[in-house]
Amino acid sequence: MAGLKKADFARLDYWFQDLFANTMLKLGYEPQLIEKTLGLLDPLQFDTYCDRSVQGSLRTTRAMELEALLMDVPDVLDLPIYSASATLNHRPVTTRGMKGSECLWPDKAMREWIEEER
Repeated sequence: MAGLKKADFARLDYWFQDLFANTMLKLGYEPQLIEKTLGLLDPLQFDTYCDRSVQGSLRTTRAMELEALLMDVPDVLDLPIYSASATLNHRPVTTRGMKGSECLWPDKAMREWIEEER
């Protein structure tokens, strides 16, 4: 959500929902599934706890994925944010406890979870 100004933080829930919905649209989610998802979102909450595993995952994402997206972009504000978010969510990831041959695709896992949610 690059480019937000101080005044925008008063409406951070709105900006997050906008990014979330448009990312889903870029990933090919059906409009009714997007509407269903927006109805499931609670107001944003933040936690200050962050273990080394989470920090390592964030570093990997920044170093390998985000920096690759920025290679041909002269200014981070020129990055097409919805497309970039879709790209970052359509990549294999691993989680603690997974076998070496296993991976999770965040966009597919989210779609499955939303479709199952009542």
